[in-house]
Amino acid sequence: MAEEKLPEAAELIRDFVNTYDLLKEADELATSQEMGAWFAARRLLTPDAELDDAATDQVRDVREAVRKLLLGHNDEPVPQEAVDTLNRAAESSRLCVKFTPEGSVLACESTGADAALSRVITAVHTAMSDDSWSRLKACRRHDCGWVFYDQSRNRSKTWCDMGVCGNRTKAENFRRRHSHPAAGA
Repeated sequence: MAEEKLPEAAELIRDFVNTYDLLKEADELATSQEMGAWFAARRLLTPDAELDDAATDQVRDVREAVRKLLLGHNDEPVPQEAVDTLNRAAESSRLCVKFTPEGSVLACESTGADAALSRVITAVHTAMSDDSWSRLKACRRHDCGWVFYDQSRNRSKTWCDMGVCGNRTKAENFRRRHSHPAAGA
């Protein structure tokens, strides 16, 4: 079965959160230069924009806050700090509603990392407004956290890949249940 195209907002959110691979401990946004290049490649920032340490820390904080929200779609508790992080980022980017004859859009009145993050936050808002937010999930496996788009009819996917994370989790659970010697034996 071919994977259908993701809504643009959902794709940006997935790609943004997946810039950090928990399993490999590989971060595509490890330096301000890599971060700037990633945002510039997606036209979220101009190629000459400079990001300072505070900005790069904020971007990584927002990334992990979004991951925690997406873990909530797999029945994990969502820490209030994740919500607070997104609210602080939205506030610092000075997001506001702009009206046009055709409707309204969220607009950013900042530059630099705040502007780039405002586009990610706008994508989160857009995904929450359409049907794509609830389909975005972070893999429930504690050492993975990979974000995927659940295209199953009943939205029941738990792991990013049943053949990898699902099988590992099920095998660990089986070993844990069967590793204790029988009582009285």
